[in-house]
Amino acid sequence: MKLLLTFITLSALHTNTSLAQQSRIRAIKYTSVALYGGGIIESNTSQSPNDFKLLAPQSVALAESSVKRYSSSTRYRLTGDGALTGNTIASIMLAFKFGNKQHTDYKRNTLLRVGASYLSQTNLSTSFFTKESSVYDTLVSLATGRVVFLDSVARRYYHMNYSSNQLRIDVAYLVRSDPYERWSLYTGIGLSGGVSINAKTQINYTLYNELETRYQNGTNYTTPINTVTSTETFNNRNNAILSAYVPLGIDVRLGNQKQFWTQTHLFYELRTAVNATKIPELHTIINVSFLHGIGIRYSF
Repeated sequence: MKLLLTFITLSALHTNTSLAQQSRIRAIKYTSVALYGGGIIESNTSQSPNDFKLLAPQSVALAESSVKRYSSSTRYRLTGDGALTGNTIASIMLAFKFGNKQHTDYKRNTLLRVGASYLSQTNLSTSFFTKESSVYDTLVSLATGRVVFLDSVARRYYHMNYSSNQLRIDVAYLVRSDPYERWSLYTGIGLSGGVSINAKTQINYTLYNELETRYQNGTNYTTPINTVTSTETFNNRNNAILSAYVPLGIDVRLGNQKQFWTQTHLFYELRTAVNATKIPELHTIINVSFLHGIGIRYSF
């Protein structure tokens, strides 16, 4: 009888242990996949013409004598400082949820999100113009003695930008409200980094040659002579970028009954980011960006 009771007890303990082991879950599990696309608004760091001469040393337009001496010319003007530029992003992302300390269930409100992104960005942009004039001729009226000055004027306009397409890896830790509600909010902290695949510099140049007539009473007018335009594009070495950001998003489940729609979500996400871009020909550029877009997510 004692042997029978001992056997039954051991069998029960073994069964309970087996059930407990079977009920333990993995420490981490993938929970959803998402596609995301949107735009980027960022402060565009303006650089001097000398910086763009480093990015495009073969440029004919930037070899003009007026550019060489722009720093000491009062007729030099730089425009577009701190301009905002529009760029695009496309991403695919996987989300993972964590098990609790007892390994009996998964945490509702925290996620680890990992993804890959493709971005198109204008990293640097500058516009400026110069004006040079020289005396072309002087006309004196024999009847009245009035003097008219004819000046040859050259106005040069430059618009330059440095842009690249980038491939990035993105990791974010997210905290969200109750995911079982139809509507939920989330935030967190993220980090992304990557390299460019086709960095390039573009120089747009326009030269206006004019004849300026000046009278002694201060009146003057200009007569166009000709216009010369050119566009130069130069390939650059690949840059590298590191970005830290804070996401803020809203998520909505598309249905409440059919399984497919209850597992399908739309979301809108805004990211505020600080970016550091290492440009080999120059230095590291620091700027702030705001990324926003819409995505679709399927949960498992």
